Amino acid sequence: MARAVSAALLKAFLILPEMANVRPCTEDTGAAPLIPLDEVAAHLDFDSRAVLFAAALKPGRTVLDARIWR
Repeated sequence: MARAVSAALLKAFLILPEMANVRPCTEDTGAAPLIPLDEVAAHLDFDSRAVLFAAALKPGRTVLDARIWR
């Protein structure tokens, strides 16, 4: 029997392959890829969002905050 999962947990699982691809892409091209996280982050719970942004804010990476454009 299938178990229901929350939308936040599903979003967390959906972003994992994208985040896992950052290092190989960076090594291949010499530049980190641009990954929009606003829609994903909006659906994550606090703890999952903290983990996501801790990974995104590692040294050498650039993070753009769309809120500055509003």
